[in-house]
Amino acid sequence: IGMLEAFWTIAAVAARRNSTIVSFGGTTFGGPFLLRRSRLVGLTPSIRIPLGRYRPDEHFDLSAILANWNRGQEFSLELWASQYGVAGPWERDTAGAIREHLLAGEIPEATALEEARLEAIHALYERLAPAYAA
Repeated sequence: IGMLEAFWTIAAVAARRNSTIVSFGGTTFGGPFLLRRSRLVGLTPSIRIPLGRYRPDEHFDLSAILANWNRGQEFSLELWASQYGVAGPWERDTAGAIREHLLAGEIPEATALEEARLEAIHALYERLAPAYAA
């Protein structure tokens, strides 16, 4: 519950700054997962997570945007990052590797890979966002 509470606290601060939510798969997996899990453990979300399509000004879901909002065209973060020249540990499926590290109790290794993923998401956002500015 602690991680979810921390997420909603940070989200509330970001919302007060009129920040855009940036994710990779957040409209189809991350957002719905956070909302379901929060309800399951009795937490009330501090913000509304926009899950609709075609609204990158509210929720910039890189996975959806790069696939032109076509679920059949969605590919991995590793693929898109390598296509756009974003550096990272792209020789393997980092999400799967993070899971393996977590299951083995290797928290520093999982954290390092997740940080690389977040840096890639930020770099892709910086590269693509100007084309979607209102």
